[in-house]
Amino acid sequence: MERNSSSEGRRISVFVLTEITLEYFRLVDQHVLPLVDGTWTHRIVASEFTRPPARTLAPGDDPTFPLLGSPQPATSNDWNHSWKALGDPERDAYEALRHIYALFGLDITANPFLDTDRVSTAKLLEKK
Repeated sequence: MERNSSSEGRRISVFVLTEITLEYFRLVDQHVLPLVDGTWTHRIVASEFTRPPARTLAPGDDPTFPLLGSPQPATSNDWNHSWKALGDPERDAYEALRHIYALFGLDITANPFLDTDRVSTAKLLEKK
């Protein structure tokens, strides 16, 4: 992202963001949470996302080159949200993305890789 920044900001790829988020929760929910009994909390922290050039995220799928669309800049430099771990990678990834999309003033429904309240592996695979 740092190498591909422009004066308009550093655009975050919707596909990469969604796929990395899902893979993170697959690892954590399936291999870390079961190691210790009790309640787990997931947390999303973003800092300096409004520092120039600001990070941006656009609704919908990643556009084709050149990057067209209406990227939204991050609305806060200090973003910190947490939720009780659900233990379901697709649901926890959805919750994480819901908080990330809110940072950009976007509704989570703007992400095309969702199926109701979860990230859809099938939709991600269709993209490849």
